Amino acid sequence: MRRVAVVVLEGAKPLDVGIPAQVFTTRPSMPYSVRVCGVRAGLVSGADGLSYHVDQGLEALEDADLIFIPGYLQPDTHPAPRALLDALRAALGDSGHWQGEISCRQRSGASFPAWLNINPIADHDTGVQGYVAVFSDISSLKRLQDALEHLAHHD
Repeated sequence: MRRVAVVVLEGAKPLDVGIPAQVFTTRPSMPYSVRVCGVRAGLVSGADGLSYHVDQGLEALEDADLIFIPGYLQPDTHPAPRALLDALRAALGDSGHWQGEISCRQRSGASFPAWLNINPIADHDTGVQGYVAVFSDISSLKRLQDALEHLAHHD
């Protein structure tokens, strides 16, 4: 059973949180167990006037095989909480894998959303030799998501 952690941060949008939670939900046909967590257990204020109650804090990342940080708002102007960054570094060190949404900046200075995958390069004798990071521009997906959210909340 693969363990999936969905980290809900302040300002998270319902659709951003809901998609990984639904895709990886625990059911007989899927080998996943999902934990929704926050920087700390308790109430997390989301976007659109909604809040999330999470039972676990960042300790949920310690044994996660896959970590999602959905829809983090404005990472270039509002840095991620230090505790989250520390927990991600620790999780990467244990499993060697990480994927999630990040904000990238073009040469012009404009930012755009991207999906980043980090995987280790290893051999059987000496272990991890380095890491490969691959990112994909997901601007068009985010525009589609915004359009779907608009349709969901407006007549």
